[in-house]
Parts: sequence; structure tokens; C-alpha cells
Amino acid sequence: LVYLATWIALTVHELGHALTARLLGIRIWGISLGRGPTLWRGVVNGVHIRLGVLPLHGEVRLLDPDAVRLGYEDAPTGGERFEWHRGTSWRAPLISAAGTFGNLVAAQAVRVYWSSTHRPSLPVFMLSLAVFLVNAFMLLNLIPLRGTDGRRIAVQTAAWRHRSASQTAETSG
Repeated sequence: LVYLATWIALTVHELGHALTARLLGIRIWGISLGRGPTLWRGVVNGVHIRLGVLPLHGEVRLLDPDAVRLGYEDAPTGGERFEWHRGTSWRAPLISAAGTFGNLVAAQAVRVYWSSTHRPSLPVFMLSLAVFLVNAFMLLNLIPLRGTDGRRIAVQTAAWRHRSASQTAETSG
């Protein structure tokens, strides 16, 4: 049940990033779900999809020109350096936070399901509990550690603050 719940949480998380990017006009190159040996690889609506055996990590890769336009200066080489671009970079923290927001919505949906049903069968209850817990656990992704969305948001915020401080210094100097 935990394995299935982890797949659900990972899929919700990465789709949160991808759908938000698309809504904000950013094109997606690919979505990777899972690590280890490849279960399936293909292209769906122009997006490269890879499914691995273990649902331990996921990634949404933006199309390089769109990533650079957002502020990922070294996107084509796989780097994480970010510089705030006035008028376009505001979308980056929204995309970064969207995965965890999706997990929060999924956990809340389970809670609403529990409050709207009389007594789910034990297997359904156990699966829904696992889905709730794994999605709630995904909130830890906002901690600013290397490789997390929290780190990306911190880097993006620092770039914004640096740019804002530079602009203030230029106007007052």
C-alpha cells in the first residue's frame, strides 16, 4: 500500500509542477517518475516520459529556452544557477511550489473523502491512510535542502532579493 501511495504522491507532485508550468506558458521537455531500471519510456503530446521502478524521485524538465527565459542561466548544461529576470522569473517559484501544493490538495482530498463516507472497507481505509500520510510527508520537500523544491524556492527568492537590492542601490546612488 505504501508503494502504491508513494507512486500516487510522486505523480501528483510532478504533475503539479508540469501543469502549473504549462498554465504559465512554459513548455515541458520531459517528466521523469521514479529511479532505477526503466519500466516505460515514451513521448506523450511531445513530452518525454520515463517511469522507473522505485518511486523515490521525480523531475520535470522544462524546455531549455523557456527555462533560460525564466532565469535558469545554465539550464542547457543541467545547472541550477538562477538569476532573476524582470517580468518573467516570477513564474519560477510558483512552478517550484506547485508540486508540494498538489500533495497538500491530495492529502486534503483524502480528508474530505473520510468525512464524506460512513465507513470505508478496511483495504480502502488503509490505502487512503497511506495516500494521506505519504502526501502529507511530501510537505518536507519545502525544506531548503539540496535537491528539494524548498532549495529552488530559496535560490529563486535570493535572486529576487539580490536583484531588488541592486535596483534600489542603482536608484538611490
